[in-house]
Amino acid sequence: MEKKLRRDDAKRFIQEIKIYLEKEHHLQPQCECLLGTDRWCSKADIFVEFKGMKLFVEVEGSQPHPDTNVTKYWYWIDQTKPKGKVVLIHIFGHEFYDNNYRSRTVLCDFLAKKIQEQGIDFVYRPIPVDRQHPWSEKWLISDLLDSAKNEIKEFLR
Repeated sequence: MEKKLRRDDAKRFIQEIKIYLEKEHHLQPQCECLLGTDRWCSKADIFVEFKGMKLFVEVEGSQPHPDTNVTKYWYWIDQTKPKGKVVLIHIFGHEFYDNNYRSRTVLCDFLAKKIQEQGIDFVYRPIPVDRQHPWSEKWLISDLLDSAKNEIKEFLR
């Protein structure tokens, strides 16, 4: 049984979160280029602005290095010097909590602390997919959506 996040499931999950933001919070997710030029761009999966806060959601559907995404945000913060709170909700597979990949989550936490040390009001919330079940099981997607929605709701009060 496959235990990694699958790209199609991740895309569907991103769509569900966007619909939730639009229907429940009347927020329109925007496109935010975090790193790039006129020819290429590394975008946030989901970005909304609410009362001066910038809320991002990243869903790892195929990225084997979630720490790369946190680094992408550090770069963006360094370049844009945003005012107000910056929140990154980061959803990824359990494999990053297993022994072989545990260093990836340690690096994510380390990078988040480094961003905070720059005097930025930065909140990093990782949400790992349960290690016992694959990403594509229906109940798990629903459960994971609930976890993500609860995290988002906390910041949109």
